Amino acid sequence: MELGQLVCKATRPDCQDCPLSSDCRARQAGREGEIPARRRRKVTKLETTVAIILREEEVLLVNPKGALFKGLWIFPRIEAGCREGGNGSKVVAALQARSHYYTSFANRLLPVVIDSENLSYLKPEEWREQRWVAIGDLNRYAMPSVYRKIAEEFAVWCENRG
Repeated sequence: MELGQLVCKATRPDCQDCPLSSDCRARQAGREGEIPARRRRKVTKLETTVAIILREEEVLLVNPKGALFKGLWIFPRIEAGCREGGNGSKVVAALQARSHYYTSFANRLLPVVIDSENLSYLKPEEWREQRWVAIGDLNRYAMPSVYRKIAEEFAVWCENRG
């Protein structure tokens, strides 16, 4: 494995220092820059609406079930129809869309600030836990980096909405 990491690299192989260069079929065929071929991973593109649900000076954070965000807090994910004000939700503002890349998928997050009395569109069965958190305390909760950036932008939005 070390030979592949240090000498026989997919880009710029160092054939001069390779102890196996005399037996290398790729070098004999003049294709050392092509072999081994890099595998392309299939990346699934997702689009997720993230709801920053505002209740007075608090927002809802959830700890989702599943392994992806275990132990971390995020804003709830909602159906795209809620983003347009469906299901009794009142969209106050749309924040900057952000993309986050994982090994096998790219997720485009569309954060919206919602002021809502009706929370029936939420899916608490997808969460381990939920908490109403003071806006000033958001930085005390462990979040994935993309959600942290959303929280920071939300804090600036709160300061400017006055």
